[in-house]
Amino acid sequence: MVAEPALTHETVQASSEKTSEEQAPANAIQKVGFATVLVFVFFRFSFAHEFIAAKLNFNTHIIIILGIVCYLCCILSGQMFRAFKDRSTWLWIGFMCCMCLATSVSFWRGGSFPVFSYYLQTVFPVIFVIPALISTRGQIHKAVCAIGLACLTTALLGTLNDDFKTGRMSIDAAGSDIQDPNDYAAHLILMMPALVYLTLRPTRSVVWKIIGVAGLALCFMQILSTGSRGGFVSLASTGLYIVFIGSKRVKLAVLVGVPVLALMIMPFVPKESLTRLGTIFSSSSEGQESEATDSSQARLALLQASWKITLEHPFLGVGPGIFMDYQANSAKGNGERGMWHVTHNAYTQVSSECGIPAVFCYLSALVVTMLSLRKIGKSRDSDMALLARFMSVMIVGFCVCIIFLSLAYNVHILVLSALTVSLKLRIQADGSWPGDEGSPQVLKPQVAVA
Repeated sequence: MVAEPALTHETVQASSEKTSEEQAPANAIQKVGFATVLVFVFFRFSFAHEFIAAKLNFNTHIIIILGIVCYLCCILSGQMFRAFKDRSTWLWIGFMCCMCLATSVSFWRGGSFPVFSYYLQTVFPVIFVIPALISTRGQIHKAVCAIGLACLTTALLGTLNDDFKTGRMSIDAAGSDIQDPNDYAAHLILMMPALVYLTLRPTRSVVWKIIGVAGLALCFMQILSTGSRGGFVSLASTGLYIVFIGSKRVKLAVLVGVPVLALMIMPFVPKESLTRLGTIFSSSSEGQESEATDSSQARLALLQASWKITLEHPFLGVGPGIFMDYQANSAKGNGERGMWHVTHNAYTQVSSECGIPAVFCYLSALVVTMLSLRKIGKSRDSDMALLARFMSVMIVGFCVCIIFLSLAYNVHILVLSALTVSLKLRIQADGSWPGDEGSPQVLKPQVAVA
């Protein structure tokens, strides 16, 4: 047998130096910044701070404090501009600029300014903070695991704070961004792939896998208990996407495991929620089904109204957060009754409130992010490829959910896009980017075999 070429001392030394550089932050500021952004991501996704505030009747300002520390570490680290190496960052900047211009010419500037100010101060900066403070393989892995832990935390807190007054599960936490049943279902769907990554990877122990299966069952039960039809459609779409990209083993697990899991949790789902979900396939004029049918008709009317406003104000929209007021005012001028609801569609929310250029930047940023993840999923680096596939499932599930929800200015989609930038830059630095066969890569010492 021909012996494989052994690595030279210089090559091994260079490889070791590169591996060491990849595994450890460059300085103390980045270490503090990474630890802070990890906690920030956990609270942002788990909403634990809102549960705490609801119980204590006191705003702890956890997110603001963590955010300030993250921003300072991002600036002081000297890595703030890493994000500019990816096209998605420029597209998010374009979206923010469109949002700024839309605010300046808003139908009601006093209503749009707080929406834009909140987005600019607490949402938009993550696109720079995360690539600056999360750069190594281990850090990216821990960030996704933090989202998985947040999923488990949210589901457990939801169990302790649920409310079934309307026959559907909602969160009994005043002012919570996930208080609405549909928003809560969408949030769980966004995080569930991270929970699977945290607990059910092949290398995980039996204890972790038991926790993972129990956590997934709880999440599925809560999603169905919300009676969210958009959430149900998103679950089905996500399942199809997993079957499309997964291996034969994954396909089998989804096609067999999901129906079995559904049968196990069905007895614990409220009858009202199941009845409401049943209106996806049939309609009736009685009771709960009548309410669900009326809701569908109202959402269709809102969708048509958002299209109309988009065509009337194609360049800059009517102003961030102003669709509801503008639609009601227009209806009043025509002698009609205003609907006084948001668009219930994130994409027409952007187009009607910020204009067509804004929704172009928004959709393009999502597409670029997905294309990057799909390409990383074919990387020679199997660990990072697996992580990219999980992240792509998260984005697909949430992007389907927001077809039925007004969550365009949500921070979570930017966190995933920023993590994708970190992942892409790491893969490119390691020489594992698909197509870069000639790029340098981290090598592992091999033993020559005679």
